[in-house]
Amino acid sequence: MPSKPIQLTDDAFLMLRKAIENMDSEVGIQLVAADIMAAAELIEAEYAAVRDTNDWIELRATTAVS
Repeated sequence: MPSKPIQLTDDAFLMLRKAIENMDSEVGIQLVAADIMAAAELIEAEYAAVRDTNDWIELRATTAVS
């Protein structure tokens, strides 16, 4: 069965673009409470992952696997 295309909200799409720009750096996007819904969309779609660093939760884009 073909998978359904994922449609991101504007906030999630902008967050993903920022996370992709930061992929080569050691620092992810630091999340605040207002970012939770957009981050959850990206995590559910497996476009990003979070990690706990220095008392912050950071969002990092995941790499594509062919």
